[in-house]
Amino acid sequence: LADVVAGQLPEHVRAMLGDEDLKAVEVAREALAMAEQFGTDETRAKALNIMGVSAVKLGDRRGLADIERCLKITAGTGSPERIRGFINLASTLGELGELRRSIEVHEEGLREAERIGTPEQVRWLRAERVWDLIGRWNEAVAHADEFLAEVEAGHPHYMEAPVRESRAMIRLARGDGAGALHDTDRVLASFVAQPLSRQGPPGPEGDARSVAALAWTL
Repeated sequence: LADVVAGQLPEHVRAMLGDEDLKAVEVAREALAMAEQFGTDETRAKALNIMGVSAVKLGDRRGLADIERCLKITAGTGSPERIRGFINLASTLGELGELRRSIEVHEEGLREAERIGTPEQVRWLRAERVWDLIGRWNEAVAHADEFLAEVEAGHPHYMEAPVRESRAMIRLARGDGAGALHDTDRVLASFVAQPLSRQGPPGPEGDARSVAALAWTL
């Protein structure tokens, strides 16, 4: 039965990534109910993680408590799901405007990812650090440059688009229209090449078009 419960998870993960949040909550709630009775803590954590993110996106702040339950369940396990919980909680808090707490959760998640040894999640959290540092341009650009150098060296990552968008906005603010256009062109090209996977959160495509339009005026 645990395998049956785990089999429910890909559907609600796909729903969340496709912005079908109501469906994601419904499927995750069903998976959680089964996991509470028959499944493992890992399965419960996964269901809570995605259910919490999707609930907050639907305007229900109680979803934050679901993500925090995911973190509690996975404490001390070394589970990658725990790192996903940190990533989701930090990102969700940031979207709600709770920037100080978001940064704290990012930093805690990065320390734990480095301790556990999950390289791709370490890269993800380092990418999100660019957003945390957006008011400290030199540091933000240094982080972005390091992350994008890895991408260009043949190690692609889901977070390339939002990192390029962040660097483009800093370049634009500094009057570097050519640099901003270079980054936004790469963002837009990634959406043309892979429109379904989108290579990042929903915002970067529209934001990149706006930055590109402004860069052309410089």
